[in-house]
Amino acid sequence: MQRLKEEQQAIVKQDIEVKQLIQQIWNCESDEQLNELNVRITRQVQSHKDAIDQYERSIANLKKPSERESLLAEIDAYRNQVESNYISLRKANLNCRRVIDEKAKQSLFASNEHITESDGLRQRRKATDKQQVLNKTLSVTENLQAVSRMMAEQVAQSQNSLQTLINSSAVVTETREEFKMMNAVISQSKKLLEKYGRRETTDKVLIILALAFFFASVLYVITKRLF
Repeated sequence: MQRLKEEQQAIVKQDIEVKQLIQQIWNCESDEQLNELNVRITRQVQSHKDAIDQYERSIANLKKPSERESLLAEIDAYRNQVESNYISLRKANLNCRRVIDEKAKQSLFASNEHITESDGLRQRRKATDKQQVLNKTLSVTENLQAVSRMMAEQVAQSQNSLQTLINSSAVVTETREEFKMMNAVISQSKKLLEKYGRRETTDKVLIILALAFFFASVLYVITKRLF
């Protein structure tokens, strides 16, 4: 049980670290920082999932079915935390992307107010800005796709865990029925043994009475012949 507690603490620690990184995304102000945080979160989420998988394997090795059932419910809660983190991550990415784009627009408008350029140069700058916006949009799209893939993997793992839980419940139910049958057989055997025990006692009493009658008869015959 000490090992299970340590694994639980590791899962909680991983979840807290993921949430802290997601909170940093809400406050980031550049594409470089956003990309770096997404890479770190991807690694941290994977570590979080690995810790949950290890905890599930440890629970599966428990001998008592009642302990396994109570602890398997925690696995679903932990996986729900992972899915909640995915949703928070997506919202944080969208918000950060909106803030960065807004700042880029404001910077662009401020530059247009203070700098007078030729039409050709202005057109080239607009084209460059459009390209930068397109690149940023593509970057956000890739990040969102990565998050979506991670969510799909998590959903698949949740389905597998649910199927495992269903199979475990079926095994526990079958084992319980077998125990009931064994208990009935043991109870019946106990009754038979008690019945045979009473029968043996009765036979002993009858044998003793028969012997007493036999010796009494012999003594009576001897007495009659002698006297």
